Amino acid sequence: MAHYTLELFSPSYTVYLLYFTQVKNAKQIKENLEKFDCAFINPRLVVSVQQILFACNRALFEKFNNASKTQSLYSDVIYYMSPSSNISEAMNHYGLQESTEEVIVASFNPETLETVKTAIDGVVSNILQIAQKAQAKKMQEVFKLKDCELWIDRNLVNSVLSVLSIKDIEEND
Repeated sequence: MAHYTLELFSPSYTVYLLYFTQVKNAKQIKENLEKFDCAFINPRLVVSVQQILFACNRALFEKFNNASKTQSLYSDVIYYMSPSSNISEAMNHYGLQESTEEVIVASFNPETLETVKTAIDGVVSNILQIAQKAQAKKMQEVFKLKDCELWIDRNLVNSVLSVLSIKDIEEND
């Protein structure tokens, strides 16, 4: 289990991440999402852990400012993973699907991840492997990126984070 401290808040928050591969019971987990205090993130459009941490930071920020976009903190995490302001679209791209074979679980509660470990029929893998599995062409389509932004992984990470950081600015004008 990887963990990262978000120090933008007082007190600071810690995000705990687990990455599962070879998941065999995604349909069962999806049917019982409300039983878990976490976000189940589809990793196919996740280019780095930074993207997840950004979404967690933004979800907490909006929660503390009474500006959440969804009904739960963890749904907000998924919402802020996506460049779209459409909640349904964000859930379709980043939420758990019944056919999911890989999933990232994010929680601010380490005990939740222990529960999730017993519930998911899959293999716990190294979270840093997600960068190798990101679907660059699909990300280009979803994030509306230019070809030159896909040349180097670091450019892709920066491009994705840039798009996410300005999300919702247009609707606030």
